[in-house]
Amino acid sequence: MPDYYTTFTAEETIKCSEEEFNVLVKSIGIEKGVKIDGGEALTATHEESALSVEFSPKENELYIYGEQNASVDAIPAKFVEELGKLLKIRKLPFLEFGVAFTCSKARPGSHGGDAFRITDGGKLVMAERTWPEK
Repeated sequence: MPDYYTTFTAEETIKCSEEEFNVLVKSIGIEKGVKIDGGEALTATHEESALSVEFSPKENELYIYGEQNASVDAIPAKFVEELGKLLKIRKLPFLEFGVAFTCSKARPGSHGGDAFRITDGGKLVMAERTWPEK
């Protein structure tokens, strides 16, 4: 039986303070991040969407991704709103994410992709793909 996976990753890291990271963590319903990599980084994962936020205090950088069974539709609206505020502070119009749909077996229709952006206005926008008529 094949296993199907959906993952997403931000196209870049963004500058972030620990206080800003904590606001994002709370927006996914978690009280505080967990230390990883021997205390070099902090992370938190929203269970329903598999959205993870990872913060490196050393570089003051934030990385956002969703592993294995991620669901873009289940990303909390409050997180999208708070990330939008951070993007506005950083003067970034959006943060773009690539989405991968994969399977443990190469079956018809088992692999694909998509993209979405979270804007500085606090909106999640899916990419629009159109095919030429001919």
